Amino acid sequence: MNKRGIVLLMTLFFIISISALVYKNLDYSDKMLKKANESSILAQLQISSQNVKDEITSILYEKKEEIADILPLENVTINIGNKIDVDIKKIEFYDEKIDINKQELSAGLTSFIKSSDLNITSNKQLNFVLDEYIRIYDDNVIKDEKDSFTYLNIDKTEKNEYIFCSFDVKLDGYKSYVEFIYNNKNKKVVDFEFIFKR
Repeated sequence: MNKRGIVLLMTLFFIISISALVYKNLDYSDKMLKKANESSILAQLQISSQNVKDEITSILYEKKEEIADILPLENVTINIGNKIDVDIKKIEFYDEKIDINKQELSAGLTSFIKSSDLNITSNKQLNFVLDEYIRIYDDNVIKDEKDSFTYLNIDKTEKNEYIFCSFDVKLDGYKSYVEFIYNNKNKKVVDFEFIFKR
């Protein structure tokens, strides 16, 4: 009788262990599927955002004369495919900023920017590098002037026509926010930023 009880108890423990392993495996599989699904949605949002950006820059370039007349007076919303609203507005603040490509910076900051190994393509990246420089060297001059820097090669001799564009793309409960700055003279996009939101 005792032997039967021990065998039954061992069998019960074995079944419980197997059940726990199966449950743990199912939980792990569920997490992996969710992660794979999220990665797929992220990729789709990135592709959609890029397509919308290409579409909006084409519209802005084709209608640049009309845009040039409207934007100084008011901000504009353009609909892409009846699902995405792109807000656009004219900006000229780059004209007032210090161009790091042309400005004579301190030797320390210049070497720090060059050694950062970043191909700086947005002001957010530049601000990150400047924040790191300020954190390490506690440079009050740069701290005070930080917001006036831009990474762009600005030609002060010609008037720039920059347009700020922003839009959201939604997919299966996820969302991406995109913003970029577009030069209506040369069809160049700068300061492109993609933010993935859960």
